[in-house]
Amino acid sequence: MADLLDKLTNYAAEVQHINDTFFDEGNRICRVYSRRGIVDEDEEDFCHQQYETFKCEIANCCQEFDTVLKYELHYNSCHRYSCSYCKKHLPSPHLLDLHVSETHDSFFKAAAERKPMYKCFVESCDAVSSNAQDRRSHCIEVHRFPHDFRYDTRRPLKKKGKMAEKNQMEI
Repeated sequence: MADLLDKLTNYAAEVQHINDTFFDEGNRICRVYSRRGIVDEDEEDFCHQQYETFKCEIANCCQEFDTVLKYELHYNSCHRYSCSYCKKHLPSPHLLDLHVSETHDSFFKAAAERKPMYKCFVESCDAVSSNAQDRRSHCIEVHRFPHDFRYDTRRPLKKKGKMAEKNQMEI
């Protein structure tokens, strides 16, 4: 028992490699002879190293970072799914597709007057609604979205000079 406690004390300090001898006894008992599948090994130390601060390279973005990981997180959340028309940022390609169709596509607007066109916010759901309000009700009732969640409502930004209101989807 003392030997096991010593091993746990030594190995608990950091993540162990999948082929570490620490796992040999458990692999033998469980009859694990080969490892297959996806293994998450973080060998990209440069992502975690701190560097001299650097700015985001996207135009008009002034964010600064000291690690590549922080930059990647920022880029994925703010620039990856960006509308080419209005520069609005969305968290997934599905929501970006819905936004582009519903906001910038005149064919969508014409077709929505004749048949249900508003797809559910949940990508795996096949429900289609006649209008945005019916879709909102569907998401609340079926997917248990919160009642106060801002789906696709317009929200005015703080005005600077003569800036107009912009569409904002709250996610």
